[in-house]
Amino acid sequence: MGYYHVRHSYSAGTLIDSRTSMHTDTEAPPVLNQPVDIALFGMISRHPGRNQGGVSVSVQRLANALDAQGLEILVVTAETSCRPEWRAGLNPGVRLAACQRLSRWRLTLQLTAILRRHRPRALIAFDQRAGLIAAAAGRFPGIHSPLFWSPRIAIGPQVAGGGRSARRVLAGIRRIHASARGIIAISQGMAAELGALTGIPASSITTIYNPIVDGALEQKANEPAPGRFDLPEDTPLLVASGRMTPQKDYPTLLRAVAWANRRTPLSLLILGEGPERPALEALSRELGLVDRVAMPGHLANPFPVMRQADTFVLSSRYEGFGNVLAEALALGLPVAATDCPFGPREILADGRYGTLVPVGDSEALAEAIATTLEHPPPPEHQRAGAARFETGRIARQYRDTVLGPPGDPT
Repeated sequence: MGYYHVRHSYSAGTLIDSRTSMHTDTEAPPVLNQPVDIALFGMISRHPGRNQGGVSVSVQRLANALDAQGLEILVVTAETSCRPEWRAGLNPGVRLAACQRLSRWRLTLQLTAILRRHRPRALIAFDQRAGLIAAAAGRFPGIHSPLFWSPRIAIGPQVAGGGRSARRVLAGIRRIHASARGIIAISQGMAAELGALTGIPASSITTIYNPIVDGALEQKANEPAPGRFDLPEDTPLLVASGRMTPQKDYPTLLRAVAWANRRTPLSLLILGEGPERPALEALSRELGLVDRVAMPGHLANPFPVMRQADTFVLSSRYEGFGNVLAEALALGLPVAATDCPFGPREILADGRYGTLVPVGDSEALAEAIATTLEHPPPPEHQRAGAARFETGRIARQYRDTVLGPPGDPT
């Protein structure tokens, strides 16, 4: 995997490459300026839990799957995001360009230089900030890569309050659309909402689900589990995973666990970190759940812990897709989830692969948890529900959307 930094020369106003090779001295370094088929651009956070719509994992899985199909792939992100463990998850054939995390304008200059050097046949930008930077870069002379934008989270909650912030979000989306050849939504619900809120025609929006199921997921799930974090061994285990923010609505989950405990003693693991931790710990004490709830924080590999779950629970107020829900299905887990916008209803196929309850309804969620524990679906049934999210299938859909089907001269 080729890896180099793109740095800005403040005095000359030009871009300079200083290469940091990840190859040994005996390896032939890759040619860094040869054209690529697809560039994937996302300003991935150095903190894994802060990436909207699972962009960090999605970019990694998509890059690997496209590379496995024989395409030349370049991932462009911030140098602060290129953690050793994240780089190690990319196939050796995937190239990586790391930008300094500077102002939007300087990031635009860096991306412009990368596009001129590599001349990708298509550029996919993930999330709104990356989309705006890519749209600006596309206006520079010599940039001919068609842009496809992939929003990662529901738009409605971002504009619900109206006012200047909502107008800024919608104006940004329209600017991206004006420069993009197409928009790739990660759920049908998001696609419909995007058109309704912005007036973007449906013909401009394609829905492609996130890549989830691959050999790496199963391999990670088979690693040794760290245990139950001092939770009782003789109670059913619920697992939830995601950043501790209002979006995930863990207070509703904690209240649901308190309700369900009246019927069947159970335990809950919340995997993730975030600003809501103090409030969640206080609510756990208030509800008398101190011995029934553990919050071990973010885990680099949550899958061995998830695999121990008797039921996986998602309590979100909104999503873009809900990667963890599809990952739970891939692991064969029973699932209970809120019917939030967007993703859970599509992932669970209108309830075929898990119970859906109204957002914010702790009693309904408690009933769903209890019923799922009493009547769990067979693991093979759940795994079948995840087949739609196999990474090779998703990569082919991306390839055909941004490059055209094989043999298409366009």
